[in-house]
Amino acid sequence: MGSSQVSIPKNKLLFLAVGLMLGLGGGYSGAFFIYQPKINDYKDQSDALTSEVSRLNSSVSTLEAELSQARDTISTYETQTSNLESEISSLNTRVNILYGNVTADQAKELIETIETLVILDVKTRPEVQLEKIEGSINIPLQDLRARSLANWPVHNRTGQLKKSDEILVYCGSGKRSSQAMEILTENGFSAVYNMIGGTEAWKQAGYTTRENPPCPCETK
Repeated sequence: MGSSQVSIPKNKLLFLAVGLMLGLGGGYSGAFFIYQPKINDYKDQSDALTSEVSRLNSSVSTLEAELSQARDTISTYETQTSNLESEISSLNTRVNILYGNVTADQAKELIETIETLVILDVKTRPEVQLEKIEGSINIPLQDLRARSLANWPVHNRTGQLKKSDEILVYCGSGKRSSQAMEILTENGFSAVYNMIGGTEAWKQAGYTTRENPPCPCETK
């Protein structure tokens, strides 16, 4: 039995092809019109989120700058507070320890709390070469006596002392330093402390002296 062939006229084939093309095109066109608004909506949302992220980043940068400035301010206040506490401590020491005679313990407290305190050793130079309190300067008592007859501080050998200074005077036993305090106060030095007992009391209180220091000789 022979195979049969179906014959379709060419004009019908053409119409069929055009119909298929129009059908497919219409599907794509319809999908485009359906999804395009959603695509646009998503794009708008994405743009809005990008803008919001940018705004938030800007806000974070501003907050970080403000935080850094706040930390600097806190650091400044902490430094000022520390300085004030130090000044208060120094003032309390001055209130609790009146000018005049002081013990070795009080003298130690003065040395530790008053940074500008002048520690004056009135022993002789040979004595000072053997022993002195760390940080002290030496003006022997006899030199103070000689200067008390002149206009102070014109004849102050090296300009170590000023009448505005707070001065802690000491010697070996406290006798010469007591005389030195009188000489200084008579010459206008109002802020003078005398350490009772001198270096002997200082060592008995458990504090150290500088042994065999270099000669503190000064040029007149």
